[in-house]
Amino acid sequence: MGSKRGRSGADVLARQANICFEAGCTVALVEGAELIADGEPNAVLIDRLQDGLDLDRVIFKISGTWTPDTYKTDEYALKNFLVRIVGSNVNLANVMPEQGFKSESLRAGLRVSGPPP
Repeated sequence: MGSKRGRSGADVLARQANICFEAGCTVALVEGAELIADGEPNAVLIDRLQDGLDLDRVIFKISGTWTPDTYKTDEYALKNFLVRIVGSNVNLANVMPEQGFKSESLRAGLRVSGPPP
């Protein structure tokens, strides 16, 4: 759902996903470019998607360094944000194999400084 270049908005994304679900799809994919606003995770979008969709049926694509103006810290920030907001079982796509351990550490609540308080 969404675009690799523009911003569709939560209402459009939810409508697109629900059309897919009604047609028999079991999951919908949100483009990574939709998840970032001004270099930060788009909290407003995620919050509105939670209201309009079952996020267990949504896969969030992580924008990577192959996307212009995206850095490794952006990837980490987005994964961390999604795990905190959606939960440790959030469905993530575009997680490179070498990032698997770090991503699973986030899901388990482990950080460089140890588990969160």
